[in-house]
Amino acid sequence: MANRTAQEEAWDRRRYSVPPSFLRVEDVRVAATKTTKFLKGGVVTLVADSTCYPIYRDLLAQRSAYMRNVLATKYEGPVPVEVEGTHLETYLHLLLRDELIVLHLPSNDSFDMLLGVYSVASKLDDRKSKRITMHTMVSLAREKGHGQDRPLPSAEAISLVYSTTSENDPIRLFLLDLIVDRDDIKWMEINSEGLPSTFSAKLHVAVMKFQKQYAVPLADSFDRCDIRKYLEEDIQDVPAGAETGEAKAAKAQADEAETSGLISRCTSVARSVADPSEEIAVESILS
Repeated sequence: MANRTAQEEAWDRRRYSVPPSFLRVEDVRVAATKTTKFLKGGVVTLVADSTCYPIYRDLLAQRSAYMRNVLATKYEGPVPVEVEGTHLETYLHLLLRDELIVLHLPSNDSFDMLLGVYSVASKLDDRKSKRITMHTMVSLAREKGHGQDRPLPSAEAISLVYSTTSENDPIRLFLLDLIVDRDDIKWMEINSEGLPSTFSAKLHVAVMKFQKQYAVPLADSFDRCDIRKYLEEDIQDVPAGAETGEAKAAKAQADEAETSGLISRCTSVARSVADPSEEIAVESILS
């Protein structure tokens, strides 16, 4: 160190005074592939709410299996999409920029917009966008700084999701876990009548299970759980031998049957109020 020149010491002082952000570089180079040449594929126009939304054909086909099939027929005219225009616009921006434009909205409206985008992605069979949107919704739900008013979606948004997704879509488990974990009585009073009947029935059972465990710290609470259970598997991501297709559907049917049984037994509990001799302990039903 004693042999260091004054010039070297001056250089060290300058180097350590540079902000870290100026020391980092970002390399965004990629190789040219079929997926990077979407600019040459032309444009297709999607129509929603009487509004036209032009988008690159190849970019849309890369992400949406539904649109890939439509565009494979050499269809040249506008393509009507039965979704809300604002949801479609936000979805298309996600395709172009990998961004979800929701930060300007109040937190609850952001949730509704994200569910709308998820519904569009579900209609168009775009699994990647569904996964991105799910990550964003989990981030919003876990966000601090909202005080007691943690962001929750509206009954209308939940109904939209139920009308556009399949029975086994993980978004339904996400919504159920979120509403149960937040246990927001005010939200229930406002939204209970507008919820889909299937969701309401499962919510009733889930709340009873939750209340039974309420005195015990929940190791798997929403803010700490593994979110992979809320992500739809991408087709190319499924490893060999994984549980998919018929096996997964059979498991979902078994879970549905179990839930139906719980609902039936919970109904028996409610009826027993009128006849004490037939009363059944809720604890025994949920154990």
